[in-house]
Parts: sequence; C-alpha cells; structure tokens
Amino acid sequence: MKNVVTRALFLGCLLWGAAADAAEVDLGRVRRLIDSGRAAEAYALLEPHEADLAGEEEFDYLYGIAALDSGKPDKAMLIFDRVLSVNPNHAGAHLDLGRAYFALHNDEEARKEFEIVLSQNPPGNARSVVERYLAAIEERGKPRTTMLTAYAEAAVGRDNNVNASTSQTQIYVPALLATLTLSSTNVQTRSNYLSTAAGGEITRVINPDLKVFVGTDVSKRDNPDAASFNSGSIDAHAGMRYGEDASNFTLALQKGRFYLGGLPNRDSGGVTGQWQYAVNSLFQINLFGAYSLSRYVDPAYQPNDVNTAIAGASWTCMLDAEGGNVINTTIFAGNESQQNVRADGNKDFRGVRLAVQHALPGNLALYGSLGVQNGGYDKVNVAFAQLREDWQYDVAAGLNWRMAERWSIRPQLAWTRNQSNIPIYQYDRTDASMTLRWDFR
Repeated sequence: MKNVVTRALFLGCLLWGAAADAAEVDLGRVRRLIDSGRAAEAYALLEPHEADLAGEEEFDYLYGIAALDSGKPDKAMLIFDRVLSVNPNHAGAHLDLGRAYFALHNDEEARKEFEIVLSQNPPGNARSVVERYLAAIEERGKPRTTMLTAYAEAAVGRDNNVNASTSQTQIYVPALLATLTLSSTNVQTRSNYLSTAAGGEITRVINPDLKVFVGTDVSKRDNPDAASFNSGSIDAHAGMRYGEDASNFTLALQKGRFYLGGLPNRDSGGVTGQWQYAVNSLFQINLFGAYSLSRYVDPAYQPNDVNTAIAGASWTCMLDAEGGNVINTTIFAGNESQQNVRADGNKDFRGVRLAVQHALPGNLALYGSLGVQNGGYDKVNVAFAQLREDWQYDVAAGLNWRMAERWSIRPQLAWTRNQSNIPIYQYDRTDASMTLRWDFR
C-alpha cells in the first residue's frame, strides 16, 4: 500500500530548518533513495547519525520511513513518536505511524492514527491510501471460518552425544563381579547433523466458542558421523478448542511413529488436555495433562513399552504490552507405567522449567531456558543392585532474528546433564545449532 505520490506530498510540506549537524547528512539523497524503493540503503545512511540528530523533525521523519520500508516497524514506531512529540499535527508521521502499527498487527492503534489523518482533511491521494488501510483492517478483523497455519525449518548443528550415552567405555557390573566393555552404540558418539521439519494445522470455526482442528508434523535428522542414529518422525493430531480467548479448553488426540536408523522404532498415541486462562493482558495461567502410550516395534526393545501420565501448570508473565519480554514458569509431575518387564520398573518423575525472552531492537529476541527433572524407579536393577534415580538438568540459550515477516534465523546452544546412581545412564550432551524457519498464518 505504498503511495509514492502521497509520500512526496507529505515530504514537500516539511519545514527546511534542520540544525547545523544535519548538513552532514544528505537528506535529499535519502529522500530519493526512499522514493526509488531503496529504503534499506537510506536507513544505513541515517542510522549512524541518530544519536546526534534524533529530535530533528525532518531527519526523524525520513529515518522513520526508511526503518518502516526496510522491515523494521517496531523501530519506525519509536521514531515517528519522536516526530509527533515535536509536531503533534504532522500528518505524514500520523499516516506512517499507522502503517507501522498495521505491520505489527496492532490494528486498534493503527485505526486511531489513520482517523487522525482523515480528520486533517488530507489530499485525495493520501485519503485514498488511508481508506485502503482502514478497509484492510476491517477485513483482517473479520472472523475467518477456516484458518491454515504452517511452518518449515532446516537446521545444521554439532551434537557431541547424538545417542545420549555415557562417555565411559567400561562399566563395572556388581551382579557379574566384572567390568564390561560397552559396544560403540552405547558409548557417547559425536556428529555434525542436518535436520528438517515441517508441519501444518487447519482450524475450522464452528461457532464463536468452538473450534476444531487437525494437523500433522514430520521431521528428519541425519548424522553423517553416526548414521545408525539418524532419526525421523511422523505425527498427527486432531482436537477441539472451546471458549473465548481469555478462557478456553483444548482437548486433542495424538498419534505418531518414530524412526531410528531408517527403521520404525516405536509408535505412540495419546490424549492431551489444557485449560488456558488470561488473568489480564499481561498474565496467563495454563493447566495441562496428558496420557500416552509408547510401543516399540522390535521385540528386543518391547520391555521398554510404557504408558505415561503427566500433569502440570504454567504461568506466563509479559513484562510489556507488546509481549517482547516474557517470563514463563512450568511445573509438572507424572508416572511411567511399565507394560512388560523393564529392568528398572515403573518411574515417577517431577520437574520445573523456567523460560525467558527479551526483545532487542532490529527484530531480535534473546531467549533462554533452565530445566530440572527428577525421576525415581520402583524396581531394583538386578545388574547394579540399586533402585535407579536420575536427575536431569538442561540449559538452552539463543537469539531469534525475524529477518522478514515469515522468516527467522535462530542460533542456539543447549546443554544437558543426566546424573544417575547407575553409571550406564549418566551422560552429558552439548548441541550447537543454527535454524532457518518459515512460518505461515
């Protein structure tokens, strides 16, 4: 919805009275770059001078347009606010601030800015631009009866323990009064990797309170240095969501198959439920539960078949109205019930997780998480003459860069430690990755 003629009208109405420092910046050149669709170049010219010229009306207005048209609506919003603090009647700043809000999907604030422009009796071209935006806001606000969301991503990384195994090559087994040498598949294995994933979900609105949905996800990971641990998965889910945005309940059925080394490894299926309640615009509570079955395909692994029940709660607190700074805390507990004769028996587990996100300028967001989980088993492991108990710790940190409306890049570093009183289950794992992701909604 860019209108070069309208922008030229607004730019032509600006006062030519910038401070002496403005002489260092060729604003005429900047204006020509913007009008020729080279906003990123204009932004690069203006950004180094922000500290000196912020508050100069003409500089800020051009800087805001350059930021907006080069894909930085959040930055543009702050700059246009500066223009309006100097000149509250600046029609161009109101119009382009409305465009910035529109790009950020803040339609309520965008509408306010566009209505201010209309109240100033703008030229016909400007009025036409505003009316098109208002029509788009009206259309976007209409409830859709069918919605599609989808994603696709690819990642490259380095995993120093693709099989989540001990680094020890020999383990003492009390029952045998001997030290055994482990096979290579049971010892820590390092590899670079390439992973891909994609998925989608279709939601159908039955009425304002009831929605039904169905979706699927597929993933694949190749480990060039450890091909026997190449993995993949196919999952499907379907369910319903009842209630309003502030308070709703979701119930879903899930079914999936996991592949290891190119062969079917295990099947899973289950049911999940979640109640979500927004206390206010900044604080949200979730209660959740799930029951699932895991069944191995190879009879040799079927002693590990389990049914898992889990329940928990989470609290999400947004520290600003835009939702860029977020803290989330989750607690959970559950049980794995053996279906055959597992060496360690049934397992009770409980844990807590903390996740944070901090927004940065330039469509960047830092994020991190910290988790702790304890698991205890109810059967003495005959080989090691102990009731097994594990403590698992995991830490992850990364940076998410939304480089375009639907595209993002995410570098991440993750570390996991599993401490166990049975040495064969004890391991450390570090995973460094870079992910490119596409989202559609």
